[in-house]
Amino acid sequence: MSNDSPLHIAVKNNNIDLVKMLLESQCDVHAVNAEGQTPLQLATQTGNTEMVALLLQHGAGRQASLTPPPIASSPSSGGAAQTRGMYAHQRGIASAGSVGAVPSQTQVTIKMLNTYFTWFWICALTSFLIIPAIVATVYGCLLLYQLWKLIPKDIARTTPGKAVGFQFIPFFNFYWFYVAYLGLSKDMNETLRQRGVQMQTSEDWAQATCVLSIVSVVVSLFDPTVIIGILVGIPAAIASIFFFKSVKNGAIALLEQNDQ
Repeated sequence: MSNDSPLHIAVKNNNIDLVKMLLESQCDVHAVNAEGQTPLQLATQTGNTEMVALLLQHGAGRQASLTPPPIASSPSSGGAAQTRGMYAHQRGIASAGSVGAVPSQTQVTIKMLNTYFTWFWICALTSFLIIPAIVATVYGCLLLYQLWKLIPKDIARTTPGKAVGFQFIPFFNFYWFYVAYLGLSKDMNETLRQRGVQMQTSEDWAQATCVLSIVSVVVSLFDPTVIIGILVGIPAAIASIFFFKSVKNGAIALLEQNDQ
């Protein structure tokens, strides 16, 4: 019996979508089958560079032996040579104690924060239109959730899920804006202080975001034309852009400090 794990089988079948799903489900990337092979070694043998890069990104090879197995010969040796090079590079980096060429979790998180923020501010500036307003709300929630995830539990005054979800409770959200936004800025600043990072986020922009968001909601409730609500919503959107930029930059500084 080969004793293959689901991840082994997905790699053998070159099913990249299934591999992604299994990795996201925390499937053991270091599992060894009856032949003593890990999923990374199987991917290396097939010469599938995309598969190898995906496995390396999720930590493959850091705990297991990094001696590259023989790579199956093929009419075109370019893919195999590239795959062997990726494996060898990961081996040298692992021995030095860092991830290097393969994006680290810190790099992935920073890229995600920057992507979420870019989409947020682009759509927030045109949030007087329905579709951009919806997209801005989605990316704002994603960004808020990810930023709260970076606050240590012993400092955070709430959880990422509550920070996002409680904003949608009518009238209670007037109070909750201060917890989710001003509270995030305060907790991020405390985290930065404790980690020795020489920067602070702007609590003033957090305060402005809370006040203008509440005013925007209240005005929209009593404005049948919606025009005044839109006019008030524009300053709220601008304040939230500066708020998220400030906290995002603090989060990136924190991530880079933790990665040193």
